[in-house]
Parts: sequence; C-alpha cells; structure tokens
Amino acid sequence: MAAGSVFLFHAADLTGVVATSAAGAYLFQLDVGVDVFFVLSGFLLYRPFVRAHLEGRPAPTIGTYYKRRFLRIFPAYWLALMAVLYMFHQAAAPTTHDGLVYFSLTQIYSKRLALGGLVPAWSLCTEISFYAFLPLYAWALRRVARATPKFRAELLGLALLYVASGVFRVTMNHQGTSITTTWLPSYLDVFVLGMLLAAVTVAVENGLGGEWWHVVPRDAVVWWAAAGALFFAVSNMGMPTGLTAVGADKYLVHHLLAGTIGALLVCPAVLHADAGGLIRGALSSRPLRVLGLVSYGVFLWHLPWLTQVAKWTGAHPLSGDFWLVIGLSVPLTLLTAWATYVVIERPLMKTRAGRKEPPLGIVSASGRR
Repeated sequence: MAAGSVFLFHAADLTGVVATSAAGAYLFQLDVGVDVFFVLSGFLLYRPFVRAHLEGRPAPTIGTYYKRRFLRIFPAYWLALMAVLYMFHQAAAPTTHDGLVYFSLTQIYSKRLALGGLVPAWSLCTEISFYAFLPLYAWALRRVARATPKFRAELLGLALLYVASGVFRVTMNHQGTSITTTWLPSYLDVFVLGMLLAAVTVAVENGLGGEWWHVVPRDAVVWWAAAGALFFAVSNMGMPTGLTAVGADKYLVHHLLAGTIGALLVCPAVLHADAGGLIRGALSSRPLRVLGLVSYGVFLWHLPWLTQVAKWTGAHPLSGDFWLVIGLSVPLTLLTAWATYVVIERPLMKTRAGRKEPPLGIVSASGRR
C-alpha cells in the first residue's frame, strides 16, 4: 500500500494530473506512503529492542542488526541507482564526490544533491539515519531509566522523542533551513508512532496492557475510517500542489496529520492479531502478501519506469496520459521488482544470521521482516 501510494503520487505529478485534475489535491497527498514506510520501520525494528527491555533479556546483537540493515537496503538500491545513472540516463554523477554521496545514501545533507540520483531515495537516507540511531536510543533508555518501571520508561522516552522532533522541525522551519526537513530529527516523530505501537503490543503480550486494552477497536474499519477522514482534511488544507513554501504553522499541522494517517493505516496490521475484520483478511491474502515481498523493489523502480514510459509516449514535462503511463509502468515496475527480489533481495536475506526467508508468495503468519 505504501509503495503503491508513492507510485500514484509520482505518476500524477509527472503527468501533470496533480495540477490539472479536480482530484489533484488528493493525489498530491499520496506521498503519505512515505509516512507509512516510516511507521512500519519504527514498529518492526523497535520490537526486538523493546521486547528485550520489557522482558529483561539482552538486547539484539548490534553487529548482526547493522548487517541485516545494510543487506536489506544497499545492494538493491545500488542496482537501481546504477540503472538510473547508466541505463536510463535520468541522472548524472559528474564527480567522484557526487557518486560517493549517492551510493552512500547521504544526499539529503547536500542542498545541491538532495533530490539527485534516484529521487525517492531521500527517504532511504532518512531510514538509514534511523537505523543508526535506534540501537543507541534503546541502549541509552535502558541505562537512564533503570529506576523507572519499564513500560512507563518506554512511554516517557517516546513522548520525549516525539516532542523533540516537533521542536526541531518548527525551529528549523522558522529559521528557513529547508534542507533539514528530510533529516531524521524532522521525521523522528513519525518513526516514534511505529515505536509506540511496538511498545504497546509487546507490553500487552507480557500482560502489561491493563483494562484499557479491551476498549481498543478490533475492526480495521474503525482505524481506516479515521485515516480516511484525516486524509480528506489534509487534502483540503489548501496546501500547494508543488514544491512551494508554505507557512510554518500549516506545514507542521500537515506533517503531524500525515504521520497520524500513516499510524492509523498500520494499526489493523499490528493490533489484535486475532481480529481485524474484512480489511485485515484482504491485507493477509496471498496476492497482497506477494506484493508486500517485492514492495521495496516497487519503491526503487517505479519512478525510473514512469519517467522512461513518459518519454516513450512523447509526453512533455508535466503533461501526459496518466492512465497510459500507469498502464505501461505498472507491469514493467512489478517485473523489475520481482527480478530484484529473486536475484538480490531473497539470496541476501537468506544470509542474515542464518535465517531462511520464505519463497516468493509464501509469508509466515507473523509477517516478520
């Protein structure tokens, strides 16, 4: 869902539908898929750390953790980046420095290169920062909060991170420092929402949920209806459909609502494992689980193919047949994503600490990453 959302966002923007269609304001908000990615990362990656803390066990091995993160992100990304640079010729790295920046996923720290190379990879840069930060935060929390009840310490720590992220974003925005909007401190609050879901679910599994857990909605319709209402509100905030500066207050509200939408969309997949209704049933169906397996490849390859197809169809910048571009780009993207998964992702994931990943189309019920 997150990858598909970002796909549609770029397709609408590339073909000019965002600026010319009545649905443009809604299509432009589909970049909320990035928030879904960040919430998922916060949930999936923090669970082993928070479980170790609440259950009094040793934390995950840091070396193994970093190895897994490296293998999960960089090899497939390098392949897509080389294709963009040397096959599609949609970007350039004229100097060794530029190439090193793109291949190391550090472009968001350069105003000139921030959206260069593989454009959507700016969010991977933010992800990499979170990967580096997470074990350090988990270690510091366990050290600092020894005298505090563990679950309470988790909640207090996450609240502090959430507030600090908001303060950083507001401060940088008021100072006009736009380059920092993609840095980890600006998006840490979104990751924190996923970390909160991880803390809550692990606490409930260990009998720390309390009576309040029984009133948490069990049907996914409730969560998605709330997400839909917020999405409608965000789409009608009068945000510009383009890279245009907006007021600091409106920008912050938009950011906070987008993160909340991401969390609400993820909730049915992680809360009440034995419930969820029709929506959870659809999400756990075989076709969507197959798409989930190749979703990283979809994220990597969708914009190169959208751009290439737009060239083939003779579209001018910000003009083109939206449905034609989508119709041709989807199968090309899925085919390339599947090939990337089979050739690179799956073999490398099998080497991660001896874990054997399921073959394409078969996912364990736990859905562990």
